Amino acid sequence: MKNKYTKFKPHLLALDRPNQGITLMELLTGTMVSSIIINLGFMGFSLSRQMYLQDQQTNDVNQALRIVFEMVGADIRQAGEGFAEDPNFPSVVVTKDDDGN
Repeated sequence: MKNKYTKFKPHLLALDRPNQGITLMELLTGTMVSSIIINLGFMGFSLSRQMYLQDQQTNDVNQALRIVFEMVGADIRQAGEGFAEDPNFPSVVVTKDDDGN
């Protein structure tokens, strides 16, 4: 179907042809673009999974240390209490000798 513009621009006649499908170049370009997008998505997912596993390991270690500190923490805080009150406690007292050493 000719319109008034095709008389002055004959290259527009090619646009009036019915849709015959896609060319090989369009197919290859679309495949390449979609493979790049899929690859970027996979890399993002892989990096996210790696960071999640690393955070999970860190949290496991922190939880284990928290449990240990809760069990031992009270004993550590009380260590050394009452030494001054018990005169029979076997402790070492450092004093100066006659020479001042």
